[in-house]
Amino acid sequence: MKQDKTLFTCDECEKTIETDKGVGYPYGFGWRYLYNLTFKLEEKMREPEKDKHFCSKKCLIKWVGIILRK
Repeated sequence: MKQDKTLFTCDECEKTIETDKGVGYPYGFGWRYLYNLTFKLEEKMREPEKDKHFCSKKCLIKWVGIILRK
């Protein structure tokens, strides 16, 4: 019997994890999630970043640092 799966990909390092469909996000495996990150930098509003998944705290911090330098 075929079982439905959901694939999550880290937005920083592109590591993937596959979970059973309907189980939810892989937080129990150390993954992090950002939704609708909006910030103002140098008097200019950036477009919101939506639905970002990260395999670890390290990848999340690295991604935020890169975004702030843009």
